Amino acid sequence: MDGFFFDFDVLEDKKEAGVQKESGEHVAARTGDSQASPEAGGEGGDGPDGEEEAFPRGVTPLSEEVLAQENESSCWHSAAGDSSATGAESCRSCSTWQTGGSATPSERDENWAHPMLPRSDTCSSLASSWCSDSEPMTPTTAQTSQDRWTPAPTANSKQPEPQAPVSISAATNSLMRFGLPLKSKVAVSEPVDAAKRDSILDDDDYVSKLACRTAQTLMPSELVGLMCGKDFWHNHGVPRIGIPAICFSDGPFGVRGTSWSGPCSVVTPCGMALGSSWNVDLVKQVGTMLGEEAKTKGANVLLGPTVNLARVPISGRNYEMMGEDPHLVSKLGVAYVQGVQGVEGVGACVKHLVANDQERSRFFISAEVDHDVLHEVHLRPFEAAVKEGHVMAVMTAYNRVNGVFCSEHKWLLEDVLRKTWGFKGMVISDWGGAHDTEKSLKAGLDVEMPKSDDMTYGDTLQKMLAEGKVSVSDVRPRAAEVLKVMARLGMLREENSGGKRNSSISSISNAWDLPGANDSPDMSPASSPSHSPRKKLSCCSLISQLSFTEFARPKPSPNTREQQDLLQRAAAEGVVLLKNKDEVLPLSRDRSIAVIGQNAASITVMGGGSTTVLSNRSERSLVAQLRTRGFERLSYEPGCRTGHYLPTLAPPFLRAKDGRGVLKGEFYDETARRGGIQSNRTPLVRTTIQHTEMGNWSGIFFDKPPGKLASNQAWSAVFEGVLSPEVTGPYELGMFASGSCKVFIDGNLVMQYPKPGIAPMAFIPLAQMAPEVREVVDLEAGRQYELKIHWMSTKDAIMYPAQCHIGGCSILDEDKWMDRAEEAARKADVALVCVGTDHWQECEGRDQASMALPGRASELVHRVAKANNRTVVILNVGSPKELEPWLGDAAALVAAWFGGQEAVAGLVDVLLGEGDGPSGRLPVTWPRCLDDGPTGKPPNARYPGEAAKVRYDEGLLLGYRWYVSNEIEPAFPFGHGLTYTFFEYIDFCLPDGVSYAVGKPVSVVVTVENVGDIRGVEVIQLYLMHLPKVCARPVHKKLAAFAKVPPLEPGDVVDVQLEVAASLLQVDKTPAEFELLVGPSCADVCFTKRITVV
Repeated sequence: MDGFFFDFDVLEDKKEAGVQKESGEHVAARTGDSQASPEAGGEGGDGPDGEEEAFPRGVTPLSEEVLAQENESSCWHSAAGDSSATGAESCRSCSTWQTGGSATPSERDENWAHPMLPRSDTCSSLASSWCSDSEPMTPTTAQTSQDRWTPAPTANSKQPEPQAPVSISAATNSLMRFGLPLKSKVAVSEPVDAAKRDSILDDDDYVSKLACRTAQTLMPSELVGLMCGKDFWHNHGVPRIGIPAICFSDGPFGVRGTSWSGPCSVVTPCGMALGSSWNVDLVKQVGTMLGEEAKTKGANVLLGPTVNLARVPISGRNYEMMGEDPHLVSKLGVAYVQGVQGVEGVGACVKHLVANDQERSRFFISAEVDHDVLHEVHLRPFEAAVKEGHVMAVMTAYNRVNGVFCSEHKWLLEDVLRKTWGFKGMVISDWGGAHDTEKSLKAGLDVEMPKSDDMTYGDTLQKMLAEGKVSVSDVRPRAAEVLKVMARLGMLREENSGGKRNSSISSISNAWDLPGANDSPDMSPASSPSHSPRKKLSCCSLISQLSFTEFARPKPSPNTREQQDLLQRAAAEGVVLLKNKDEVLPLSRDRSIAVIGQNAASITVMGGGSTTVLSNRSERSLVAQLRTRGFERLSYEPGCRTGHYLPTLAPPFLRAKDGRGVLKGEFYDETARRGGIQSNRTPLVRTTIQHTEMGNWSGIFFDKPPGKLASNQAWSAVFEGVLSPEVTGPYELGMFASGSCKVFIDGNLVMQYPKPGIAPMAFIPLAQMAPEVREVVDLEAGRQYELKIHWMSTKDAIMYPAQCHIGGCSILDEDKWMDRAEEAARKADVALVCVGTDHWQECEGRDQASMALPGRASELVHRVAKANNRTVVILNVGSPKELEPWLGDAAALVAAWFGGQEAVAGLVDVLLGEGDGPSGRLPVTWPRCLDDGPTGKPPNARYPGEAAKVRYDEGLLLGYRWYVSNEIEPAFPFGHGLTYTFFEYIDFCLPDGVSYAVGKPVSVVVTVENVGDIRGVEVIQLYLMHLPKVCARPVHKKLAAFAKVPPLEPGDVVDVQLEVAASLLQVDKTPAEFELLVGPSCADVCFTKRITVV
């Protein structure tokens, strides 16, 4: 989910671009009316217990009794069916004339009239009103539900009179005859065992036909419901026949579920760290763990992985990307997808298609990219996810590609994704990323998320159906793609029904006899033999057997020892040892160590934005972890402040009075009356804040109204806790909030937000970084202070999520902090400096200003490195940072990235040389400065773009290809990474010779020996370079294969076989000559060989 984070360059840049949110002629068709009466099951219609409404507005659910009676009232009276009804004879079960004449509903049928069913006096007209593409559709004026449709009147016709209700059996029988070809030779009751059902649901042809024919049974509003958000995390589903909503959840490095504030989730290393592992098997295991976590959270589709390539070094979401090379990211992306989807009932959603590699102007910027560059570079990870990973969903990017928004890019979604690659899943928009209804529909966008007042699908699409601007034949294929995914997710299985139905999808497979050689896959009603005499199965009876259900209620992460061990290993394998002068690492326990830097006290485990989850508890202090591992001679100094905001108040500094949780709160109704908090008023809601450190959602946070509060209700709240300072002296407190806040300590007002004269904000846009108000107070160690926060919504309520962040720490003059850090380093045997960024500084929605470390961090490192020539610098970052002027003075340099919940444990494993030691390799080039890279120093046409266009003029020379081709030496090259041992490349051979036919892969064997003194892991990298006789474009080398060798003991020798895929050897003309280069990085080549493709 990306749409929650706003790009605040839009207001300025959009004027230049002249781009509007709506680009189609149907803007005026938007009703903007998302309200409905509680009686109709609308947004305000939640029950007394706060259950989420399960049916679209205006729809009353069938009772279980009615459904049970319908199941017993099928017009198939026996296993073989009853075909004796002819002429004017009607079926006694459903009161429908077998020849399509007028229905004669019984008294029972009249009681069954359902508001979702159209009113019609004949089955044929009913079928036409649902399925015909030849007549424009319009809502009947006499009806209140938007789910009922009749043919639009012509100029000479009169408005139809309201008709008697038709029974659900009659209606669905007519629909069945019109759109569902059945084969009477198979009985409905014939069972299909679970193993067979599992196997047939893996059959693409079966699933496709099943989904298409299910889509034919649905009314226009139901088709549209599948294609749009019901809320922030679900589509509508089809409650009438038991189809649940699909639940989406943010990832890709945890699983949030449907609430930002919990329950807790595992947190894996970020994309840059996973990419640094170069370990396909490990990433697959991480994916499996995330799939299991998604199932725990009740999520059907996990929004991940991100397979965009790291193009801009200062992109706010670089931490989320797995590298700059399409081959590396493809292999790791496929492994992630296979891991997630290896868990039954969970699908992955690869994102963001395509060229979504900067946050600046991301909502409308046009990536100007040649088609061959797209295919060879930026589309390759998506192609691999589709062809090799069989990913179930693809998310479109916000941006445009060559002038066309990705959500309405027909060439991208239909020609490439579906026709060329054979994609068989659903395409969903990024959150708020759809613009034009008709264009998106024609291009192949299946689902628009989330629900909003200006959706391009939803009510707008229904109205366009009614006005004949789009036809049902345009809508039905899109809904069918959603149903295909639901089938693959196992949402059509009997065991998911929770006992609510007696039959399973196997009955439908028998009734339809799928797959059938004579059945047309065309979903158009005109293509089905709808008017031929045949036995008819009551559609209500049939479809009620589609036993769908949601997953169980979300649960906290199991956080098992096995999960922690896997995450610790993943964190360790993602750490990259960039420099190790004089073998200062691994650390020795008999040395004194000065640990310096705020990140050492609280390491950053994840980036900011939609990836943020409430993490499982784990050790975040490097100092504490070292003490646990047996280091006794330790000292700590913060050095300087690097965080954007003051540290969030949390235990032990802040606790609730009773010790349970962090703060206790009470909410009061302020809808009718504004003013201060009055002690004699009765609170509407009492709550306990259990966590205040939740990434971007830190402090007091609610993603929806707590308790009985309505979403449009103004309120005031009081939160109370106790401050227990550990040090006597001045403390700096800081805060920001949606609405307004006042902070009292022992009854004295010490801070208010916003400052007087500034209007409060109804919503905190995280990407903007709200201004923090700061004040200084004097506190005494050993005392307890009563903290009270008065929080009020804006006058006209507040937008959710609602947040009140309060932070604080003791004050020490930063110059003195620096002096103390330098002195501690001078006295210690080894200085360990841990500096970096946090989730506010590397965050979705905004790019970084530069590659510089925040605050005075670079100065701190420089002073410490000068004071101690055995200084180890640990960079806790999500993307490369400038290393001058201190790189030459540092003895060792470690890229620790954002390592997930077990980041500290994994990092210490590497520092101590435990396990396999350092085995990470850079998945990106580490530039010396921003000017050296292909995007250069902004502003320019390559970044952030000009006139709403960003030009990919570097072509194929992305990342290391640029540096190698232009002979620019980076700080550290792509693929670089050291170990505590040494490897020698002994041999490189081609078992099949040097000449290969077109379309054949190339196998190579590389022999490597551990010539060092300790155990270690090597990553063998094979690069490919085309050597054309005529250089039509720059000659460059590209990664063609790699292998992470299992740990080798000293003296061990291993032969490693690699294969260059035939697709990488495609050329326009043959014979063609290639050079193969093998080594430990793109800049360190040990062997080369030439081959010819003929």
